[in-house]
Amino acid sequence: AAPLTRVKAGVWAVLTAAAAVASKMSGSNEALLGRRATSSTAYGSLTNGAGDREHHTRRWRSVSGKAVTSLVVVLAVMMVATTMNSSRSAAGWPNSASSVNALDSGTAPEEPTNAKAVMTTAQDEATVTTAKPTTFRANKARVNALTHAAVADVEPASSAKVDNAEVPESADSQAWFTKDFDHDREETASAITAESRSFSRIVHLEDNEIILAAILESSGAASLEELKADSDNFYSMVPSAITIEGDLDLINSDDDFPGVEESYLVFDLQCKNCAEGDASMSYLLVINLIGDIVAVETHNETMSVDALHPSPTKSKEVYLGMNYDASENGPAAVWNWGESVFTQYGEYGYTGNSHDVFWAEENSLWHMPAYEEFSFRLMDLDDGHEKTRLNISGGVLPGAWENKDWSLVDVNHFQFDDMDTRVYMSFRDLSAFIKTEEFNLDMNNIHGTSVGVEWIAGSHNGTFAIIDLDGTRYEPGTTEYNQLYGGVGSLWAGQHNLEHFGNGEFFMFDNAYDMNSEEWTNPDGSRMLIVQVDEEEETVTLTWEYQMGYRSEIFGDNDRLPSGNLIGCAWPDGSSISDEVAFDAEIVEVVRETGELAWNMKVWGTGERSSESQEIYGWMMYSVERVYEEPLILSQTCSTGNSADTLAFDTFNNFKQQSEVQGTYKVTTTSGTEVASGAVTWSAHWARTSIKVKMWSGACSGGCTLSLKNFAGDVGEKTFTC
Repeated sequence: AAPLTRVKAGVWAVLTAAAAVASKMSGSNEALLGRRATSSTAYGSLTNGAGDREHHTRRWRSVSGKAVTSLVVVLAVMMVATTMNSSRSAAGWPNSASSVNALDSGTAPEEPTNAKAVMTTAQDEATVTTAKPTTFRANKARVNALTHAAVADVEPASSAKVDNAEVPESADSQAWFTKDFDHDREETASAITAESRSFSRIVHLEDNEIILAAILESSGAASLEELKADSDNFYSMVPSAITIEGDLDLINSDDDFPGVEESYLVFDLQCKNCAEGDASMSYLLVINLIGDIVAVETHNETMSVDALHPSPTKSKEVYLGMNYDASENGPAAVWNWGESVFTQYGEYGYTGNSHDVFWAEENSLWHMPAYEEFSFRLMDLDDGHEKTRLNISGGVLPGAWENKDWSLVDVNHFQFDDMDTRVYMSFRDLSAFIKTEEFNLDMNNIHGTSVGVEWIAGSHNGTFAIIDLDGTRYEPGTTEYNQLYGGVGSLWAGQHNLEHFGNGEFFMFDNAYDMNSEEWTNPDGSRMLIVQVDEEEETVTLTWEYQMGYRSEIFGDNDRLPSGNLIGCAWPDGSSISDEVAFDAEIVEVVRETGELAWNMKVWGTGERSSESQEIYGWMMYSVERVYEEPLILSQTCSTGNSADTLAFDTFNNFKQQSEVQGTYKVTTTSGTEVASGAVTWSAHWARTSIKVKMWSGACSGGCTLSLKNFAGDVGEKTFTC
């Protein structure tokens, strides 16, 4: 929303048009599809297995944090501004007109030359003094995140209100939340102390000005109070609350990784079947681990988001597979959350399967349309033309799959790997995943390249033995194997977001739900699961699980973080709702070694999921991604010598990529003299990369700065002496 001074300046213009605005607002329930592209387009026809269905013509409208783009929003903000500011003042909250700020990536250094980096796993013993880099940019909130005490002369970046709350006894304590999320409750502030490094928070999305403007416009309500009076409508627009709990000793035990203010989550929060038609809301969100809203893009259920991945080429950007009207098809899109720009490729960018898309090269996406040939298409997003194909046929691929038995074949995740010479594909309906044979793409052939399937893990067509957590081995083709998990022939079922993280490790969310029989396959419910594939031994071994404590029919995620912890998301099925499990959805960060819950975000709805006739109902998210603002520099050491000094450090790129990522490094003295520079290649799958840099003797005895820059232009820095 615009600053209040700008709203007041335009008051007479607003009043002049008040009658027309009121008329437009009356009874309005028009879908809001927060469009921020250069032009608006009408959707074309959609083809799927049920035949052609014409899309409604809609426009994606911008809801900017810097200017109100419609008289409706201006009028709504004027009517609620006084109420919001007075309630904040009464509660002792800073008064801020700021809502969502673009992040400043800083000034990129010149491209270094003369590569001198040596990739190695060895680390020198000598340590150097390092200063913590200032990555929490000046245009974000420099506030005490846990006591809400503002640092002098700096306003908070997010206007999402965070209620103070007592620290629970344990990070996964649910009794602490009474489900009474009223703004006026008085509670003791949570704080990190030397004795306790736990924290907790409550966030109300409607206190964010961008979200408030969106829900008022979409609902047609003149004020927040009017909208709240219609509770069914209100809670289809925003959750009752979002609660956050965390433990710094489990998130970042040695403080080597970025802090909770600088660790971000990107996800699409959507309310499925919460209102008639497509009136319920969805939010593309970037938040940090203490609940500050860094960026938000509002839209409604007409167009939700399935696939979501960090862009390898643009800073603070994600590329998306949109799902139009629950058809599992929709346009490709990109959202630059740093600049608050959303671009949808609506005229030609329909992917045919919203479950996954994969960035290939500059402005090109791989996608696999359902109900068509069993092949990947490479789409040029500049004009929608198909560049080439990758056709899947042969090898150990069963005939039923190759012949497009779409009652069984549902590719809900795929991953180009090994520098785009292999593809992994996950089939939810088959409870299986596969690896293709090696291939070399022919980019000059529109008909594409054909490749066979090398192996299949899971299902009655599986080619590998499956070894359970307790060591029990099941050979493919045997009765014991075929009867696994209620007869699916796997020890996972209906899985989502399977990813290869290198060295034969595959992470997935095991829904434990057979889509064909519509039966639950695991009495313990859904789980985050890791399996190890040994191609030489032809085995797939379950090595780790985290039981969610409930059933989750669809969606779910499980990713490895640079710290080694795992991040995942899920939502409890209506049959799982109880006094202990009464929330709508959650994101969890779990310590792999111990299974402890390091961080948890719960989304609370109306509590009606267990009694709702819709099987899929309430707030949920398809997947979640962790990103950082800049490349990470860890474990810096420096050893001195007579002829040369050696700087050694570990590093991670600031977002996950499945192949190696290129970048550069530069070492400069405090006076600006360049000491060393060269190329950096970050390991695939967000694995730790170790680097050694040779410098002339004594070059950094007075202090130096190490800078890392990735291909997207993000820059990380650390100072040191040697």
